[in-house]
Amino acid sequence: MKSITTIFLRTLLFCGTVALLTGCAHQTPAISPTAQPDRNAAVVFGRFSIGREYNFGNRLALWLQNLDAKKSVYIYFDLNRPVYGVEIKPGRYQLAGFVGVNNTREIKGRVTFPASRFTAPFTASAGEQIYLGDFSGVASYDGMMSQWRVNSVTNNFANTAVEFREQYRNLMVVPAVSVFELPASRP
Repeated sequence: MKSITTIFLRTLLFCGTVALLTGCAHQTPAISPTAQPDRNAAVVFGRFSIGREYNFGNRLALWLQNLDAKKSVYIYFDLNRPVYGVEIKPGRYQLAGFVGVNNTREIKGRVTFPASRFTAPFTASAGEQIYLGDFSGVASYDGMMSQWRVNSVTNNFANTAVEFREQYRNLMVVPAVSVFELPASRP
């Protein structure tokens, strides 16, 4: 007869292994409204609006791919603070799509954006601020099924940049550019 300790340790080891093999979408933290310009990082910003549907802890995140480091950056849609920015390392990036994340931050779905001028690779230089777009999406749960989707992506650079600069006054000294207007970087 196996001891309870042995069964517990095997169960713990199994659960730990499953957790390591499951893809997680770690949230890239929003910059503080009092943030100062950082000449060693770039800032990407936009509007990430989400509906008020019941979602059982499900979340929706924009999927930004660092092409140099082969790492993903996840920018979560936020009901209470839709306009915000995150710091990223300088390098080549691409708006890859979006991910649906459950309440344990496990990626349950991934949708790639179709190829377009909007999804062309771009270079984020140190000290630069780049507008990614205005996104509207849904993360919902109806008791049986979860649903994640992006309803719209628009270029509202002028208005969103004004709103962003009002919230992040210390960053006003750095000019912002739009991903819609950047020259595509080559691999």
